[in-house]
Amino acid sequence: MSCASCHGERGLGDGPSAYSLVDESNQKIPARDFSKPSGFKAGYATKEIVRAFLTGFNGTPMPSFDGNISKDEAWKLAYYVETLVKDPVVPVARESQGFAIREQLGEPDIRIKLTEKAWRYIPSEIRAKKGQIIEVTFEPTDNGLGAGHGFAISSYDEVAFINGAMVGVPKAVKFRANRAGKFIFYCSTQCSTDKLHPLMNGTFIVEDVPTKTASLE
Repeated sequence: MSCASCHGERGLGDGPSAYSLVDESNQKIPARDFSKPSGFKAGYATKEIVRAFLTGFNGTPMPSFDGNISKDEAWKLAYYVETLVKDPVVPVARESQGFAIREQLGEPDIRIKLTEKAWRYIPSEIRAKKGQIIEVTFEPTDNGLGAGHGFAISSYDEVAFINGAMVGVPKAVKFRANRAGKFIFYCSTQCSTDKLHPLMNGTFIVEDVPTKTASLE
């Protein structure tokens, strides 16, 4: 039936005649790309594809093939068209990026008392081993611009995040150090309008603990 002349050998709408197609208004019209079901004018159910073969589309170059192919052939052709659809994208399973789902943590392995003085963290370095549970209690010595100060860790800020800690009202966060490396912790609250806020940061170091293997001796 010369379907490939418009729709292409792979059904991508790129056949040799595809670029010269026009509708009844003499406006250019693309050939249907069978790899994209959302573009099907009359629906993508098998029976709807069969109907398109047998009735065509008025006002477009798509003719009716009723009488040129049998209904059995039309159904077989519809099943074939369905095989031209690109494989659906399957999302990769990954840890939740939402704050609503979190690991239920027990007693911390490390407790850190963190404070702020003149837009500096004390201590400026926090160390842990991979897998340990850390609890950080943060209390600043001033309230910045009135909004207080914050604490967050790059690459951990989904689970290690404090906003608006005020003098006399400390806030705490507990999380597991599940990624080894060197990370920056920083103020997550807009505490100044000049260079002080960007300078308020420290270093979070997580050491990778080697897995022990049994000896043959």
